Amino acid sequence: MSTVQVPDVRVTVGTYEGWLYGWEHDNGAKGNVEEPGAGSEVHSSALSNFMPKSGPRLDDGGMSLVFALEAHVGVVRCATLMEAKGGDLLATGGEDESIRIYNLKKRREVGELVQHTGGITSLKFVGKKHLLSASEDKSLRIWRVSDWACVHVLGGHKAGITSLAVHPSGRLALSGSKDKTMRLWNLLEGRCAYISRFKEVPENIVWSPSGGSYAVLFRSKILVYRTGDGEITAKRECKGRIQDVLFLSEEQIVYSSVFGVLSVWLHTEENDEKNVVDLSIGVSERIRTLQKLDNSSTVVSATTNGLVHVWDIPHDVSESTKPLACLEKIVATGSRITCITAALRKSPQTKETDSAPPKRQESNAVTPDEKHKKKKKKKKKRKSSAAEGDVGHDGKKVKR
Repeated sequence: MSTVQVPDVRVTVGTYEGWLYGWEHDNGAKGNVEEPGAGSEVHSSALSNFMPKSGPRLDDGGMSLVFALEAHVGVVRCATLMEAKGGDLLATGGEDESIRIYNLKKRREVGELVQHTGGITSLKFVGKKHLLSASEDKSLRIWRVSDWACVHVLGGHKAGITSLAVHPSGRLALSGSKDKTMRLWNLLEGRCAYISRFKEVPENIVWSPSGGSYAVLFRSKILVYRTGDGEITAKRECKGRIQDVLFLSEEQIVYSSVFGVLSVWLHTEENDEKNVVDLSIGVSERIRTLQKLDNSSTVVSATTNGLVHVWDIPHDVSESTKPLACLEKIVATGSRITCITAALRKSPQTKETDSAPPKRQESNAVTPDEKHKKKKKKKKKRKSSAAEGDVGHDGKKVKR
C-alpha cells in the first residue's frame, strides 16, 4: 500500500455511458483503501446526492471518490475545470449537444447551455471570465461566465471541430477540424487570423507552457511547430495510434503510445529512441486521455476501462518512475472513460458568487434609480459627466 500523498487536486472523468466521476485529495490521508459498505450505491442521479454517504471512500494516494452522476444522454465528449478557481467550476460537453455547468465547491448543478446544434467536442476555460466551446456543428462559441451569455460565434470550418487549444496568454486559440485545416483565432476580436491546411485530420492540438510552440497530433504522428514562423521543429511517428498528447515542459512532450505505456519525449533533441522514455502503468490497457496540472510536473492519465493514474514526472525521468496513485473506484461499474480534467485546488480569499445560465439576460450595469441617486449626491462636486462615480458604456466607473 502506497503512503505517498498526491497534490491537493481535483480529478473528473467522463464516460461513454454519460456518467461523470470526481475525485478530490483528502488532506492527511496516506492511501488507505476502504470499500463502500454493504448495500451502498456507487451511482447517483443528482448533485444533491453527491458521494460519499456511507463513510470515506479513499483510493490509493489519499484520493477520495466524491461524486458520480449521470450528466448527459449518451457519450460525455469533453470536460474542463476552471484552473483559475482551483477547479471549483466544472463544464462538460456531450453527444447530446449540451454543455452542463457544475459548482463542485457547493456540490450543485449551475445550469445548461444548449445553443450548439452538434455534439460538443471540446471545452476550455479562458481565465475566470470566459468559456470556449467547439462542436460538430463546425462552430466555436465564446461564453461569458458572469451571465453565461454567448458573446461570439466563430464560424469558418467546413466540417466538425476535433480539437481546441487556448494560448497561455488567453488571447489566441487554435482549432482543428475534420476538414483537414487548423485555424488560428484572435479571441479579443472574435475573428480568424490564419488558416493552415494539412493532408490529414488534426486529432489534437496543444500549446507549450510558454506558447512559443505547439504540437499537432495526426493519429500516429506528432508534429511540433514554432509559433513565430510555423516551421516544424520536431517529428515523432509511432507504429500504432497515439491516443493523446500534452506538453510536460518546453522540452518534454508526454503521449500515450502502445497499450499500457506512457511515453515521455525530449523533442528538442534529434529524433532518436534514446530521447523517449516509456513508463508502464502495469496493465496492457489503452491510455485514452491525459491531463497535466497547471505549472507542475503532475500528469493524470486514464485508461478506457476506468483506471486513473496520478504521476509526478521529473525532468530526469526514467523507466523506473511509477504512478503516485491508482484510482480504481469506477472499474467495477464497467464505465468506459472518454475524457479527463484535473486542477490544483486553491483556498479562495474572497467570497464567491454563483452565476447560472439565466432564463433571462441579466446585467451588471447600474440601474437608472441608482445612477440618479449618485448624481444627486455628488451634484455639487461634479463639473462634468465624467466625474468620479459615473458609469461608462462598459459598466465601469470613470475617474477624472
